[in-house]
Amino acid sequence: MRITKRQLKQIIREEAARLEDKGLVSEAYDMENAKRAEAISAKVQDVALVNGRIEDLYEGIFNDLIDNETDDEDEADDMARAATVLVVARALDNLGFSAAEVLYAHLRQAGRPY
Repeated sequence: MRITKRQLKQIIREEAARLEDKGLVSEAYDMENAKRAEAISAKVQDVALVNGRIEDLYEGIFNDLIDNETDDEDEADDMARAATVLVVARALDNLGFSAAEVLYAHLRQAGRPY
């Protein structure tokens, strides 16, 4: 389920108001954190976008494997997952992130030298 930035801001405001009504936070603290949360909401949307793109990548690889390589869905799933992780790791590596090393190590430990 995807939500818009406007919906996320509304959810944040409603939750902040609910907590304030219960006396769990002060108004000043609540407003400061609500403003921070709104600023972060764009980042949340970015995460949702990246998740969707990675899911699309996996599904494309999986479908290509089923169409061209194997009829075994479990094997295609394993191969598509490993290939997706590899693509993401390479993208991170191209950006200079050390997280790529962790992903590569995970693949090696899982016995998938892709």
